[in-house]
Amino acid sequence: MWFRRDLRLLDNPALIAAIAEGPVVPVFVIDPRLWETAGDVRLAYLCASLRSLSDSLDGHLVIRHGDPVEVDAGNVLRRKGDRSVDDIAEPALGDLPAIAEELADRPKLPPTCTLIPDWRQAGEALCPERFPLPELIKIRARLGAYWWAALYQQRPSPASGSIFLRQWIRPPFPREETGAAAGHPRQYALLALSCDLSFKGEAESDYCGFCLAGLLAPPARDAIPRSGESQGPSGPKELEIEVLWAARHRFGLPEVIRFLLGCLQALEQQGLRPNAVLIEDAANGPAVLQTLRRRVPGMLPITARGSKETRAHAVAPLVEAGQIRFHHRAQPLVEEAIRFPKGSKDLVDAFCHGALWLEGRYWKAQCIQPVVTPLLVSR
Repeated sequence: MWFRRDLRLLDNPALIAAIAEGPVVPVFVIDPRLWETAGDVRLAYLCASLRSLSDSLDGHLVIRHGDPVEVDAGNVLRRKGDRSVDDIAEPALGDLPAIAEELADRPKLPPTCTLIPDWRQAGEALCPERFPLPELIKIRARLGAYWWAALYQQRPSPASGSIFLRQWIRPPFPREETGAAAGHPRQYALLALSCDLSFKGEAESDYCGFCLAGLLAPPARDAIPRSGESQGPSGPKELEIEVLWAARHRFGLPEVIRFLLGCLQALEQQGLRPNAVLIEDAANGPAVLQTLRRRVPGMLPITARGSKETRAHAVAPLVEAGQIRFHHRAQPLVEEAIRFPKGSKDLVDAFCHGALWLEGRYWKAQCIQPVVTPLLVSR
């Protein structure tokens, strides 16, 4: 294994692939052209890094000096003082996540790797004196599975198709179970129709995404004894959002305006008039806002902050926790979210804008400041 600029061991893909094939001889070649032109600080850093790498390999790092092209790899072990391949110990890998996992959930390593055993039982914190388990659980709930696995469990997962998982998708919340409204759907405190628009409606253009989501109102309480009057809605409840409908089309500006007006009219007839129509302030968004502002109440511009992936990561913990549910008419969104960020992203972005807007209105209505749990990062 020829170490060049990457002197890592734990997350070095080339080293792991080489170990899987059999015994490995670690080699580093000092190129005199780089050595003679480097400054004192760079040379000191290189020497310290090589010393650390050699210590991690129990002193089995083979160092050669000369032109890397002329170094004979076949003669590396036949030089005086070198060990044979059979004498070189395999590197030991440490698998110590922040919270210990079940044996079946731990990663499978090649048989040529020596794994340092985890002494803890499943569910125990790595360093409870400094990072207690309750704090780690709070961080896991806030980060979501993607960032938790990457930052705390030593399980970096690929960015493709792993932000929203299929097992997180849940059906709508249960219907009313008691009182006069028993068996009926819950009422919505707020409804938001969010739109992610494109520039043109041509075949090669991006889709326009439309998503209708609602913030559920607290369930109504039973009638007051004797008087028979309703006690009204109950007190503050957990954040509960339902995605009722999602669709995507390739529309230009005229088609977007006709579609929005027809959609709002149909929702009005079903008793689902949106409290807000969220239009991303990009592409055809400003033109739609200017055209329909006087005809459609509650039309609001939304400024996109960060990338689509950043907004998806902000919403993913709510989906994982079951605080966002999906109706069957939102199936196009579900299929796109599972593939995200591969393929089309317009429906997911419209959904994220609406979910974040509803979440913000929920906290303001409850007069509650969300508790921010600091991330525990240490080296």
